[in-house]
Amino acid sequence: MHYCLNVSCEREGRAGCVLFRALQPLHGLEAPRAVTSGPGRLCRAFGITRENDNGADLTSPESNLQIQDDGFKPGEILVTPRIGISKEATRQLRFLLAGNPFVSKYKG
Repeated sequence: MHYCLNVSCEREGRAGCVLFRALQPLHGLEAPRAVTSGPGRLCRAFGITRENDNGADLTSPESNLQIQDDGFKPGEILVTPRIGISKEATRQLRFLLAGNPFVSKYKG
């Protein structure tokens, strides 16, 4: 199937993570929205695989894959039900920037 970028947000032994479903390229990847809209496409665009990136410390400057604070100040953040799942599909656990063209549309 496809790889997905899930990032643990809790200490070891506790459940809690974020699934990155889309990304808006700002530098280096000049491509249409379809390249990074969706978890599988996002991983394909960045070459993210289980073999190379599982367990990576995304806070380490030595890591090939990093999450950093670039000072971006988001506008309105919407909270919607999750998409692409059947279990607890109505839970409001999907967070996105209002009007961002790189986010999958909610069809609910």
